[in-house]
Amino acid sequence: MLKYFTLKDRHGKRIPGWQVFSFLLSLSLLFASNTQAQNCDVDGGRIFTSDPRLVCAGDGVDDLIDVSLSGNVGSGSAWVITDANGIILDLPAGPPFNFEGAGDGICLIWHVSFEGDLLGVEVGNNAANIQGCFDLSNPIRIFKQGVDGGEIFTTDPTEFCTGDGSPNLVTPKLDGEVGPYGVWIVTDEDGNMLAFPKKFPIDLEPFGDGVFQIWHLSYTFGLKGIGVGNNVSELSGCLDLSNPITVTQNPASGILSGGEISTMDETEICAGDGQPDLIDVMLSGAQGPNSAWVITDAEGNILDLPAGPPFDFEEAPAGVCLIWHLSFDDGLTGAEVGANAADLDGCFSLSNPITVTRNSATGATIEITGGGDEVTICSGDNAPDLIDVSIVTNAEGDNSVWVITDTAANITGLPAGPPFDFEGAQETFLIWYFTFSGDITDPT
Repeated sequence: MLKYFTLKDRHGKRIPGWQVFSFLLSLSLLFASNTQAQNCDVDGGRIFTSDPRLVCAGDGVDDLIDVSLSGNVGSGSAWVITDANGIILDLPAGPPFNFEGAGDGICLIWHVSFEGDLLGVEVGNNAANIQGCFDLSNPIRIFKQGVDGGEIFTTDPTEFCTGDGSPNLVTPKLDGEVGPYGVWIVTDEDGNMLAFPKKFPIDLEPFGDGVFQIWHLSYTFGLKGIGVGNNVSELSGCLDLSNPITVTQNPASGILSGGEISTMDETEICAGDGQPDLIDVMLSGAQGPNSAWVITDAEGNILDLPAGPPFDFEEAPAGVCLIWHLSFDDGLTGAEVGANAADLDGCFSLSNPITVTRNSATGATIEITGGGDEVTICSGDNAPDLIDVSIVTNAEGDNSVWVITDTAANITGLPAGPPFDFEGAQETFLIWYFTFSGDITDPT
């Protein structure tokens, strides 16, 4: 049966588990040293430091630990740094040792004295596996508090207008941060702290025009200097700042609004059938010194900058497009056919879009198989008069049907397909190949 017990010091206080583990590790390594040292005269000596053993690793400031050595014996000498499990992390030339950037956890500093060849002293090996005539000193435990402000970025715009009546929203994304505590900071371009937002997105509109920076701060202990009006250069403690996201805000001439647009017309059209596809648009609530109409595809690529409604989509290819109204200040750039509306630069406001779905129906070119578009037959002789028809150029459309009409365009037949038998017909007929998209009135 397993029994559990608690180790206590001479004052009756519980000894933390890490101290017990470190003691056992030290004991095992010293036992290995003494086992090898029975036939050789070596002593790893005693090492000590007066520097703080709690370091802030990752704040960009050197964490130097100077170590003094005494009582060592042996012609060979080396320094070894291991983790808490005895894995060798580094074999530095000598003190002081810099633990900056070493990350979280516990490190142990050792001195080893040896004679002759020393095997197993390599980074990645366990110090318990060192072989040769050697002896290890006592270890010095270094407690590392890792900290990293991380990397931040955003997919939102970072250039805005102020005073235009619209919020300037930025949602930063954070990756790679290290540390138990974190805070977001908004500063001006000189690093003076303005706010500490606790939720996203961050609205920078209230800060007015100028250049601003968004930061993420990670910290562990001893944070000082944080406060509105202070500069980030005054921060102290175990901390690290991320890269900044820079946001530029320019003053608008006044309230800008693209307005609200609507239409009473059908927004699913048949483009390419030779009939105008006019969509009239009504605008309300627009504000701004300049305005324009913009038509884009579904990805925001600008297809046209028409003068105004109604807009004719007859010549447009199949697909989806969006109608917008744009209000803007002087100095707007990027409003060009072929550019993307997402790249508009300046003070502006877009209306809601109206989505237009353009179905395309383009008739094919047909001919009598063998050539030609006219044939004369002998009708009434009781012999089949088969006319085979070939499609020369493809059509556009989701559906198709063959149609036979008289010369007045009256439909006389809807055959499944060629060849067509005109035996018994007593007049002139026309053969059509009809393509269409969507719903149509049944041709009978």
